[in-house]
Amino acid sequence: MELDLTPEQKELEREVYQYLKARVTEEVENERAVKPEGDGPLCRQLIRDLGKDGWMGIGWPQEYGGQGRSPIEQYIFFDLALGYFRVTIPMLALMTVGPTLMKVGTEEQKRKFLPAILRGEMDIAIGYTEPEAGTDLFSLKTTAVKDGDDYVINGQKTLTSMGHFADYFWLAARTHPDPAKKHRGISIFLVDAKSPGITIEPMPLMGGFQVNQEFFDNVRVPKECLVGEENRGLDYMITQLAHERIALVPHSTATRGIEETTEWARETRINGRLVYDEPWVRNKLAEMVVETEVLKLLNYRVAWLMTQGVTPHVESAMIKAFGSEQFQRVYGGCLQIMGQYGQLLTGCRRAPAGGWVQRVSQFVLLLTFGGGTNEVMRDMIAMMGLGQIKSR
Repeated sequence: MELDLTPEQKELEREVYQYLKARVTEEVENERAVKPEGDGPLCRQLIRDLGKDGWMGIGWPQEYGGQGRSPIEQYIFFDLALGYFRVTIPMLALMTVGPTLMKVGTEEQKRKFLPAILRGEMDIAIGYTEPEAGTDLFSLKTTAVKDGDDYVINGQKTLTSMGHFADYFWLAARTHPDPAKKHRGISIFLVDAKSPGITIEPMPLMGGFQVNQEFFDNVRVPKECLVGEENRGLDYMITQLAHERIALVPHSTATRGIEETTEWARETRINGRLVYDEPWVRNKLAEMVVETEVLKLLNYRVAWLMTQGVTPHVESAMIKAFGSEQFQRVYGGCLQIMGQYGQLLTGCRRAPAGGWVQRVSQFVLLLTFGGGTNEVMRDMIAMMGLGQIKSR
């Protein structure tokens, strides 16, 4: 069995790599070291250039502004852009909300949101988690009450990624008050982040990253912002989360760390001996390469399933749990090999790879929580993949 890209896909991979390599300049890297979430002017312009040049939606249908290629080609672009070069494309909008809107959005919503996403002009944050509703999203208390042609939203969201510069929230709210129907009483809304009544407060994280909490106080939302059918939000959340879990762990995030560490080890002498010549260093690098190849195959397996029209719920849980922990093993191994040098920040003269490994090693610690905790991912694999009962 041949498990490889076609010649055309390999050529696309080379083309995307060369395009990004020419545009992710030292100035862009330096800006991102200070603003790791990509909200600086150079990074923002790079996103708009990607949209203008047609890269963002190469795997989207042509009717929505894409190139009409397959999810495999879309993953090739995404893996290199976000995984290898760490370009802060609007991941949640492009890879999760967009595909879900294609399935359940109204024609008006598709016309409004999809082209803007592909132009790199729209960020969308996911508003699910609440102070008392994290893993158990059925316990969410944010409400959306129908009032004429509007819904009035009240409640609080927390730990929201990208909420501080999102244009819209993909918001889950309770539209049916009956506690007995909590599984079928949730709806999804696209809420303008600039709507009156929304207050956003920062929650700083390590490494210069930030999540947020949002307060919704009598926020009026037109009924046209309801996504799909009322009280069927759970179905749309499941679809969106499946896409998000895949998007969190592009394998080239690990590939880049291994390459940077290998190059440093080949050039650096400690006590007169090349770091790369240490047997334990070679063994560690080999282990990391093997695990990264496994993650690569898992990702392409999921991309292929999507070409068959399958929403890969179990496989996305596998990728998310394995990939997020594999990233920590890889970057932990990179820091172990680099020793004290691995802690040096961008701007330090002796910082390996310009501080790349140090920066990304902090970011990957967050991935075991995003898109659902890995404990929940293992429960999903057991229940949906193996037919086991839910853990207590």
